[in-house]
Amino acid sequence: MTGLPLLLLLLLFWLLPPTSAKRKQSVCVLTNPFQTPEQWDYYRSGDFIIGGNLNLQTFDPFNFQDYENTLFSRLFGKDIISKNYQQFLALMFAVREVNKDPVLLLNITLGFHIYDNHKLERRIFLFSLSLLSTRGQMVPGYKCDQREPLLSVIGGLNSRSSRLMASIFSIFKVSQLGVGFEVSQRDRRVYPSFFRINPKEFPQYEGLVQLFLYFQWNWVGLVAPEDDIGEHFISILMPILKEKEICLAFSNLFISDNIAKLDLNSLLKILLKAEVVILFGDFRNVSFFLSHLYDDLLSRKSPFWKVWLITSHWTFGAIRYPYSLRVLKLLHGALHFRDHAGDVPEFSRFLLSLDPLKPQGDVFLPLWWQRVFNCRFHKPTRSYKQCTGKENLQNLPSYVFETSMTGESYNIYNAVYAVAHALHAMHGSGMRPAMMRLGKRISNVPSWQVIPGTF
Repeated sequence: MTGLPLLLLLLLFWLLPPTSAKRKQSVCVLTNPFQTPEQWDYYRSGDFIIGGNLNLQTFDPFNFQDYENTLFSRLFGKDIISKNYQQFLALMFAVREVNKDPVLLLNITLGFHIYDNHKLERRIFLFSLSLLSTRGQMVPGYKCDQREPLLSVIGGLNSRSSRLMASIFSIFKVSQLGVGFEVSQRDRRVYPSFFRINPKEFPQYEGLVQLFLYFQWNWVGLVAPEDDIGEHFISILMPILKEKEICLAFSNLFISDNIAKLDLNSLLKILLKAEVVILFGDFRNVSFFLSHLYDDLLSRKSPFWKVWLITSHWTFGAIRYPYSLRVLKLLHGALHFRDHAGDVPEFSRFLLSLDPLKPQGDVFLPLWWQRVFNCRFHKPTRSYKQCTGKENLQNLPSYVFETSMTGESYNIYNAVYAVAHALHAMHGSGMRPAMMRLGKRISNVPSWQVIPGTF
């Protein structure tokens, strides 16, 4: 019951109009009503701040208190998703490149404020509200000064997280750029400030069908989570398969939030009906499905000869090494679609210049470095060697980390530039001269004014 009063108090704050205390005319009266855990954030100052509510570390996303020692916990629980750190770096790199451009934002610098939400819903909400507050003091919509306003937020990295964040940022009219699925007219009305950064799914579905036709796979099955996103996927793909005369062996929706409701024996019998299985879903859904499928197949010790196709919404980097290789081996490999990524050669050089001994405020870099190189900066043990900081990123296997920009990072990189171009358009729209006559800084412009006609 301790969380209920806090929730009601936060709801009262949300109902209040956003205000800002004038720096010269009043004194901030906040006395740290809610302390935010700044050990999970990376802050870089600027005239405008781009927020990031992303995910590097992961805890068991299902909160199964009785399953601490299960296979799911070993595969996915309490660890760093090593490939996700590149998405943090893409945001930092893009901000740096924008600030180096002498034309794009004249006399304006961007900063960033990035949180690692651990893919936990309570942290997603907490850090979303923290981005709307003075740093270190969580009172949403109230800032003790007018410096460094929040311009836009990037996140989440899957549709579930994006929807949770949109429920907050849409109230405060702060533009949010995140990963999402097809946005309906209803979603646009409910989440007017949300803009998707990932490519549309329909071309990927057409690519799946072309793959079936090329290899003459004519007996396929669909597996998706039992939610509106999974149902949408099946409703879109089934007519395409029918049009191309590809037979559908089954379409199965599984419940991903309750371990007791997954009837794996029945599901395996269904899977045996198809020669090709398409597995659709994000981190939460596919990770849940694969962990329990893996557990069951290990106990059976029998081959499961299927062709697996996994959509781009999930990556094998979500499974901690070395279990990722074991899952792949048990599935006898899988075909995985990936988002398109452009060539950004400067990004690779930026990655290779990282120095964990001089993180420059990046609290995530030393932690990530220790994980991917299996070493420790302090107190090495028999299991962990001493980190030197001279380890080479290029020696890491691609399923751990890539030095070329991935599709997910490319989406974030483009999102930062979209915000910068929006600010540039407003900066040169005639608003600046009017504000200068009134003696106002451009940084005092509300974030919602950067949205129209830009994204």
